[in-house]
Amino acid sequence: MTRHTVGSPASSDALPLRLVQLSDLHIRDVTRFHERIAEAVEEVEPDVIVLTGDSVDSSDGLPALRAFLSLLPPEPKRFATLGNWEHWGRIDLSHLRRLFDAASCQLLVNRSARLTHQGSTAELIGVDDLVGGTPDLAKATTEYTGGRNAVILSHCPEYRDRAVELRSMELAAMLSGHTHGGQIALGGWAPYRPQGSGRYRAGWYMGQPVDLYVSRGLGTSILPVRLGSVPEIAVFDWFLSPT
Repeated sequence: MTRHTVGSPASSDALPLRLVQLSDLHIRDVTRFHERIAEAVEEVEPDVIVLTGDSVDSSDGLPALRAFLSLLPPEPKRFATLGNWEHWGRIDLSHLRRLFDAASCQLLVNRSARLTHQGSTAELIGVDDLVGGTPDLAKATTEYTGGRNAVILSHCPEYRDRAVELRSMELAAMLSGHTHGGQIALGGWAPYRPQGSGRYRAGWYMGQPVDLYVSRGLGTSILPVRLGSVPEIAVFDWFLSPT
């Protein structure tokens, strides 16, 4: 579990919106590993849980995804976006959306959602996957009101360099996954990263056009092994600007 702070408290009694990011589950069966993830999430008492893509690889994984979502604490608001494998696995996206809806999880595909916390408004902006889908930030931000109380959810971190609209937006952060931290990383060097990773591997990349965090994710793809890249639950304490 990694912990991060986004923004600065506006006053000494300001409480952050706590957001937990789960990425790249690639879930096929629910095991003790997934139960431990759910237990860890409950322990940090989040306000929001976001799943940033590649939750499943194929339709065969949908029952396991449904079971995993039932393990998560019910109180936090839940949101998800798509990764490349939800597209490549030819999953019926209307079926997937219904599954998420039944689990009180809103699927954000070129859509945004608004939250309120401590009297301030926050926005989560979810875009479709860069590699397998059709990301459309303009469509996703039709109701965006501007300001730093907004986070982009984009599975592929390379989208940070592709979306020219980001240059004119003032955002708190962008959250991505996809890379698995290299999945096999030797001394911080990852010999292979999937298309859509761009120049990114894991952790924070600060500066223009937006501060980016790349999660190492939780599951595996292609090879069922990780080396030098520990699975990650990312916890963000997000201090909102007064609105």
